[in-house]
Amino acid sequence: MREFETYKIKTTAAEHTGILKERTPDMLVLNESPDNAVRIARSDIKSTEIVNVSMMPQGLDKLLSPQEMSDLMTFLLGQDQDPETDQKILR
Repeated sequence: MREFETYKIKTTAAEHTGILKERTPDMLVLNESPDNAVRIARSDIKSTEIVNVSMMPQGLDKLLSPQEMSDLMTFLLGQDQDPETDQKILR
């Protein structure tokens, strides 16, 4: 499972887009938003794909001040387990 990639999962009943939070032999848990996670039985899945669309709202960069954007990027990069990589990106 690759962290923070957006997945599109088509089931027999619906289509879900979000970040994969948990994976077991019988089901997936997909975070569609910070407040909404959906459990999907593997037997219901028709297809799964990684999409090149960010879950971050489009235009968010236009709403944030330069300092807020800097704070957001610092937070997001701080989620990485490799501080060296973060330092290279932040410099």
